[in-house]
Amino acid sequence: MEIYIERSNSSHIGLSPVISGITKEDPHFSYRTPSHIKQSLERGYFSLALEIDSSGSENLAGFAECPKIRGNWRAVPSLYTFGPYRENGVARGLVKHLLSSYPQDTIYLPTLETRLAETLKKDFGFIE
Repeated sequence: MEIYIERSNSSHIGLSPVISGITKEDPHFSYRTPSHIKQSLERGYFSLALEIDSSGSENLAGFAECPKIRGNWRAVPSLYTFGPYRENGVARGLVKHLLSSYPQDTIYLPTLETRLAETLKKDFGFIE
């Protein structure tokens, strides 16, 4: 499995319904409409983990949204890994990508998952 992570752009707007659907189905997310997601994708607020399969097609393995709140503060309202890709470092790769993409910014990443919170503290220096 080959997975790479890139920042979103207008070529990714076709993913809007997929990501919006996750925010609607998963109780840990606040629902965001496809048009809201499309706008965030176009503005580059998403980091996307994409798998290239044996036929050369791209499959979405996970995503993280990281818009600017104000000044040098950003928030991560969504960090998601699709089931088949879990336990393969996709979320870790997305967090690394965010931190390297915005080295001068303070990133707020709220989580209800205790294991994820511990990993963020231990591996990336996040604080409670």
